[in-house]
Amino acid sequence: MEGTPFKISHRILNETILLYYAKKEIYKLMNDGKDFEGWVDFKTDLNNVFDSILMQKVLPRIEGDYEKCNSCLVKLAARCTDNEWTKSEEKIEFMLKRFGSDKSGFTSFWN
Repeated sequence: MEGTPFKISHRILNETILLYYAKKEIYKLMNDGKDFEGWVDFKTDLNNVFDSILMQKVLPRIEGDYEKCNSCLVKLAARCTDNEWTKSEEKIEFMLKRFGSDKSGFTSFWN
């Protein structure tokens, strides 16, 4: 996000690490008890964690007109495609469509 007004802090990196660790620990507890088997599809892979962090911490910060947001969103969309971050990729597509065909619209994470 370098070169954009949407820089992220080290706090987001820390929260990514904490989320990954917490999901792993919860998964271990759930598997030890076997009581949760079949109830929850608990994804602990790192790709899922990055997808969640993008949806929770990064994409909601991005809002503005075509000139301000387009290049950042296009780069993020490419990274999402490369890493199979499907939730974030779908949301970015939605955000890009909000500019409209004449590129005069405004986009944000929120509807």
